Amino acid sequence: MDSQQAKQMLEYYRPGRDDADPQFAEALAQAQRDPDLQQWFELHRALDSVVRAKFSEITVPVWLRSRILAGRKNIHRVIWWQNPFAFAAGVVAVVLIVVASFVFQSQRAVNFDAFRQSMLQSVSDDYKMLLETNDLNQIRDFLAKSQAPSDYKLTSALETAPVEGCSIMNWHRYKVALLCFDLGNDKDLWLFVVDRVALPDAPVSGSPRFTTAGKMAMATWSQGNDVYLLAIKGDTDDLRKFL
Repeated sequence: MDSQQAKQMLEYYRPGRDDADPQFAEALAQAQRDPDLQQWFELHRALDSVVRAKFSEITVPVWLRSRILAGRKNIHRVIWWQNPFAFAAGVVAVVLIVVASFVFQSQRAVNFDAFRQSMLQSVSDDYKMLLETNDLNQIRDFLAKSQAPSDYKLTSALETAPVEGCSIMNWHRYKVALLCFDLGNDKDLWLFVVDRVALPDAPVSGSPRFTTAGKMAMATWSQGNDVYLLAIKGDTDDLRKFL
């Protein structure tokens, strides 16, 4: 079972009830092995707890037990919106469903995978550098004045790579610093830096994780308050020499 399959299973996990199920046990074991999946699972369970707590706050009417036990045979049609308790419970249930749906949809839209896809798309099309320079100090000063991430740490290989400028991308309400390197032969290298707050499910490890998407190779890692994404049109070997 890979992490994607485990994530799909864990969306339906019920603590204390599904522990004995072999499929859930395998998914839980995969979460222990994958830090990113474990972080998502903790957020998912926290949201689940909030929703359950809100439902538990709905008060059961005092007359409900006696009415059930009385076993009345006369059935009265009750218009639910004319019953104050039923109306209130219905409103609460609808609000909780809407809130839960919004949060889950937001998590799907604002996750690390979506961030990578968005950043790769931004450099796959024509984009404009806001500052063209081969001076890393000028780039850092420009980003700082623009309130974009500027406290990033570069490897020694990136420090000496031929930089050609920078730009600033938007990720929801956060700014993403983009450093552009010209490796020659029509080959570019892009480094994206964003605050960790913008990506709660981003990798927590400082060791680069290599992945590919189409013709693009990527390396992702975290350091300090920043999340890094290094991308190139090529394979992962093209990235390793910079890390």
